[in-house]
Amino acid sequence: MNNMFKGPVADELLDFLRFKRSLGYGYMRAEFTLREFDRFLIEYIARNRRWQMDQAALAWLASKPGRALLDPFASDDSLQ
Repeated sequence: MNNMFKGPVADELLDFLRFKRSLGYGYMRAEFTLREFDRFLIEYIARNRRWQMDQAALAWLASKPGRALLDPFASDDSLQ
């Protein structure tokens, strides 16, 4: 689990995943989602040198067909 994230918030994503698992959550589906976000951030930053996390998160959500931007977790319980 050490090198699963490579982006600019790799340590934070790994800490979050470890925290959730320490509480007893399996978090397998969410791990996939976090890895997907990590890969997106790497590409996003390559195109947007002056990036901001809020804008990157909105861009990631917008790249997902059918995901509501106003309530991004309404149809996806994997990131509780």
